Amino acid sequence: MWWSIFMLCILVPLALAGGSLAPWVPTVSSDLRRVQDVVSTKKTRRFLEFGCGDARVSHYIAKHNPDIKVTGIELALPMFVIAKIKSLIWPLPNLTIEFWSGFKKNFWDFDSIYLFAMPDSLKKKVLPKFEREAQKWTRLISYVFSMSDAPGTLKSYEERDKKTIHVLTR
Repeated sequence: MWWSIFMLCILVPLALAGGSLAPWVPTVSSDLRRVQDVVSTKKTRRFLEFGCGDARVSHYIAKHNPDIKVTGIELALPMFVIAKIKSLIWPLPNLTIEFWSGFKKNFWDFDSIYLFAMPDSLKKKVLPKFEREAQKWTRLISYVFSMSDAPGTLKSYEERDKKTIHVLTR
């Protein structure tokens, strides 16, 4: 009985968060440096990881860029708890982890926004929000899935046997 309730408390929030953007699929550790390189190609002062999961990207960017204010947002409570514990064990003064929907966060405040979103969520939910709220120089960085239909300048970073990182600039 208790096991069922516990599993329900874990699985329901993960399913809800997965339905809004994507299921939790962490950025491959070997790609963290590549994401860092993309973020470093332009002057970034404020970085948002939209749907941060365990906050591995947020933590990596914050650790390697102490001058960048990094925010990770997560909707699934279990993943948020993991991200928050991680940020308490290895605190970084420029890293904030928040529990709520990234769709409620204004994109205007950020220079770079990183996410892993399923193509349908990316096209129907994220890109319209990006077009409405982001500043002209804001970059939307999509791990794996392209934004080829979106208005703006799209650049894709590909490497053999690696996931593609797509960057859309308004």
